[in-house]
Amino acid sequence: MTEPNNIAAVDAFLVGQRTYSINTQAELEKSLDSFELATKIDPNAARAWSGIAYNLVQLWLQGWAAKDVLERAEAAAQRAVQLDPNDYFTHSYLGFYYLHTGRPELAVKAYETALDHNDDDRTVFADAAEALIYVGRLEDGLKLLERARRVPDWHRWDMAWALYLRGRQDSDAYDAALTELGQLFYKPGDPKYLIDIHLLIAAIHAQKKDYKSAAYYLQRFQQGRPKWTVEDERRSTPFSNPADLDHWIDGVKKAGLP
Repeated sequence: MTEPNNIAAVDAFLVGQRTYSINTQAELEKSLDSFELATKIDPNAARAWSGIAYNLVQLWLQGWAAKDVLERAEAAAQRAVQLDPNDYFTHSYLGFYYLHTGRPELAVKAYETALDHNDDDRTVFADAAEALIYVGRLEDGLKLLERARRVPDWHRWDMAWALYLRGRQDSDAYDAALTELGQLFYKPGDPKYLIDIHLLIAAIHAQKKDYKSAAYYLQRFQQGRPKWTVEDERRSTPFSNPADLDHWIDGVKKAGLP
C-alpha cells in the first residue's frame, strides 16, 4: 500500500507533509514526529516510512543530528520500498538517502526506478534532476526540470541552482538563474521563503562580482543559519564532479561564507 489506510494514520501523514520545513530544527522535527506517528498507527504505511528517512537525512545535513541517524534513515527507506516496491515515492526517497550518503550510482538507479513508476507527479522529475546534476549530468537534469515546471515553484530553486553551475561555462546563465528566482511565489522576507535560497542568490551575485548584493543575501541566509560554514556546505552537497563542487564552494566563499 502507498499511503496509510487508517484515517488517523492518514491525518498524521498529511501533517508530516504539510509541516515539513528545513528552516528550523523544530519544524523539521515536528514533521518527523508526525511521520513516526503514522507508522505507529499503520506499520504498513510505506510513504510515512519514506518521510521518516527523508527527515532524518535532512536533520543530519542541516547539522541538527549526529551521523548515526543515517542508519535509522536507511532502515526506514528500505522498509518503505519493501512495503511498496511499485510506488515511485518510496524509490525517490531511497534515492535521496543514497545521494547524500556517498552512493551516487545507487541514487541515480533509485531515481530512474522512481521515474519508471511515476504516475505524473512532477515533483519526482525535479528530485531526480537534482541527483543527475550532483553526479555531473547537468543537461539531463535541466531537461527533467523543464518537465517539472508545473509543480510547486520551489523547483525554480533547483532550476536556478543548475543554471548557476552552467555559469562555469556560460556567464549569461547567472542572469537566467536570477530570473528563475525572481519568479518564485514567495519573496525574500516571507516566512515561507526557504532560507537556503538566500545562499544561492548570494553565490550568484558573487560570481557576477556584485559583492554588495552578495553580502546582503548572505546576511539574510545567516539570520537562519548563523553557525553555517563553508565546511558545512561542502558536507551537505554531494557532488560527484570535483569541478562542480569547486564552482559552488567558490561562489559561497566569494559571497563571504566563513
